[in-house]
Amino acid sequence: MVSKTFIPLTIASIKMFFRDRQALFWSLFFPIVIMGIFGLIDFSRFTIDLGIVVAEENKLEFAGIVEGLKQNAAFNVTEGNYADEEAELIDDKRDLILVLNKNDEGVIEAEALINASTQTQSSAIAKEIKDMLESNILNQANVQLPFRFKEQIIDVNDLTPLNFILPGVLGIALMNNSMFGVAGGIVRNRERNALKSLFATPLKKSDFLLSQVITRLVVSMMQVVILFALPISVNRVSGLIQGIPPEEAVFYFKVVGSWFDLFAVAVFGAVVFINFGFMVSALSKTYNQAVSLVNIVATPMMFLSGAFFPKEVLPKFLQSIAGYFPLTFLVDGMREVMNKGAGFVEIEIQLAGLLIWALLIFVLATRLFKWES
Repeated sequence: MVSKTFIPLTIASIKMFFRDRQALFWSLFFPIVIMGIFGLIDFSRFTIDLGIVVAEENKLEFAGIVEGLKQNAAFNVTEGNYADEEAELIDDKRDLILVLNKNDEGVIEAEALINASTQTQSSAIAKEIKDMLESNILNQANVQLPFRFKEQIIDVNDLTPLNFILPGVLGIALMNNSMFGVAGGIVRNRERNALKSLFATPLKKSDFLLSQVITRLVVSMMQVVILFALPISVNRVSGLIQGIPPEEAVFYFKVVGSWFDLFAVAVFGAVVFINFGFMVSALSKTYNQAVSLVNIVATPMMFLSGAFFPKEVLPKFLQSIAGYFPLTFLVDGMREVMNKGAGFVEIEIQLAGLLIWALLIFVLATRLFKWES
């Protein structure tokens, strides 16, 4: 049996919950926001850049197959000769190439050339194409078996799926570390009146903020080094244990461009998000408010910037908006350097975007920053 105070205590607890705006936001409103974001994401919109190669003498026979693939919304189909399509694949402009042929014995041969940088996804698509060819399209095109299908992984700059994943993970790590670290630390010190003591000195706000930027940059660069060094170390140890080259280990990745350029882009990105942390601290009276504001700013960028999945799965209007996110500039810039060997000139748009965000947010944060709540 419950006591007489149970019901009044429960009612009071419910009232306290609904009076806590932050609890309401994270318990009720925030899950709705997340559902809304994923509801807007149409994963079927993502298209595979598919090149098709058919010999001139076989084009009429394979016309039905090619047309069937073109009508599939999952593929962005381009027809061409073998040399041109292979060059496009090596230039990372094709995810998959399908070579269709009929040999002298009358056997239908299909070969899938798979871009190693999108191997996980493209291999699954290649299997679907194989099943499609065997069951539906071949029959519709009145092409009779026997039928052979084979796959070949083509190294595009020796890239692996980790080459897509790592810049996204690194960008999110820099964003979270910089924003949470700066905003949380400053608001905590403000709540303890530590900043009030500094206010009594001739210290300028810009000097204080700049010193915090340098401190967080050091931490961010340590983070970058660890995230790159860890898979490299694991690969080497794994290679020694299994007796295989590091290139064949599971966490292998390759930096095609300059390590210096890659770190420079990471520095630009860290500066932007450190300034965002200052902005949040200027707008927050309490630590809990700072955490809420950081999540409000970071969550849309985390899901819409292309860090986890290609931006092409988003509706067109969201792609346009997400293209201006600082995390988008950061992740795209790192991928261009890491996977395509781009230099500063090739990523001038990403660098300009990060620079504009850094200057804009730093000026606003400096004007809004308060020593006291």
